[in-house]
This record gives sequence, C-alpha cells and structure tokens, in this order.
Amino acid sequence: MWGSYNFGVEIELIAAPRQTRHPLRRAVYYETLASTLRSKGCKAAADRLDGKYAKHPEHYDKWWITKDGSLGNPEHPLS
Repeated sequence: MWGSYNFGVEIELIAAPRQTRHPLRRAVYYETLASTLRSKGCKAAADRLDGKYAKHPEHYDKWWITKDGSLGNPEHPLS
C-alpha cells in the first residue's frame, strides 16, 4: 500500500547584490532577499544573525536565507 511521502530540498548558492553598497551587512541583504521572495508570493524568512549558528526547524516550511560555512566567505555582503 502506498503512503504519503515528504522530502526536503536544500539549495546552496551565493547571490551577489545587483548594486553593492558599502557597508552592506549580511543581515540586511538576507532580509532584502526574503522580502523579495515574499513579494512574489513565497514564504520566506531571513536569519538576523544575532546569535550562534543553530538549526531552525521552525523555518523548514519556507525559504530560509542564512549563511552556510560550506560556501566560504564571499567578499560581499560583509559579515
């Protein structure tokens, strides 16, 4: 008998700002990306980066904009 199956997809990418403003802080940039996704009808939230790294299962139902160590430390936006 077939049951219901759920799965998640994690996409890692580096998105560069269209215009670089100095200083462009990651938390501001993340919120801008999340806001743009929300304006397009998507659920999205941005990490405010005000604490230690932690998993956030409460955001697994939406786009979660955050830093990821596996992507390195790009020049922009700044930390």
